[in-house]
Amino acid sequence: MNLTVKTTFAALLMTAGMIGSAHADQPTDGYSTLADWTRQISRAMERPVQSQPAYSLSRPEVVSGTRMTVFAGFLEHQTGVVLLEVGGTVAQCRIVDWRSNSVTFYLPMLGMAGGRDAKLRVVKPGGRIAKTLDVRLVPQPEIVIHGETVGQPGPVAGYVGVATYAGH
Repeated sequence: MNLTVKTTFAALLMTAGMIGSAHADQPTDGYSTLADWTRQISRAMERPVQSQPAYSLSRPEVVSGTRMTVFAGFLEHQTGVVLLEVGGTVAQCRIVDWRSNSVTFYLPMLGMAGGRDAKLRVVKPGGRIAKTLDVRLVPQPEIVIHGETVGQPGPVAGYVGVATYAGH
């Protein structure tokens, strides 16, 4: 197929060359020379490229001290270890649940001033690495807003009487 495309393109260029040389003094289509025509064809064949990719290549952000579940195949039934490597230092994560296809664990709580690139390694009981994940470890937030909290109305200022709250 590639040879067919090249042959067709070459034939097209030769035809344009013959037309261009036969009528070089009378350009009817706006192309004065074969070079101009080939430049125009080359521009038409260019495809625009997106300035940003359609997907994110960044590492997923994980908060220090967070409970996580990582899925990996063939982890065996015996418990292995999960290791967190940050800047050359390795810390072991506290495992909550180890299954044959996933492991749930807590990341260690590290005092950090800002985010750092890190690696998570799920290691089988025999010492073989089952999965490695590149993550961005970020410090714990200073405040947390809980979505399930519903504000209760307070008594109106200047109201004398018994306040009635929702649910009572």
